[in-house]
Amino acid sequence: MVPGILKLACKALVNDRARFTGLLVGITFAVFLMIAVTSLFAGALNRSSSTMYNIGASIRVMDPAVTVGGKDFGINDHRGVVAGYHRVDIGYLQARLQRMRDTAALFLALGGGWDAGAAQAQARRP
Repeated sequence: MVPGILKLACKALVNDRARFTGLLVGITFAVFLMIAVTSLFAGALNRSSSTMYNIGASIRVMDPAVTVGGKDFGINDHRGVVAGYHRVDIGYLQARLQRMRDTAALFLALGGGWDAGAAQAQARRP
């Protein structure tokens, strides 16, 4: 009985071009949405974990007071993490310093002293 129903369903679907086209468009759009949502989720996971992977430390250490599931994960020797933190902190400060240098160079390249020009124009007025 089932093969007869499937045959009837296929005939009803394939013989009507509008239904068949609508079905194909609907399935294609549904697959597109599933792939898009999956890629958005993977991108969000990648961005949220990038902080942990790009910190430059060889190990990750939790606060000694943190307990997970009743087990204590405190680690006494955390010098590698502290050194990694300091490397990141120094890199951040170097980047800010370079930004300030670039801003000063741009200011000088554009002539600098915009306020001085306005003061001179004000002084020339009677």
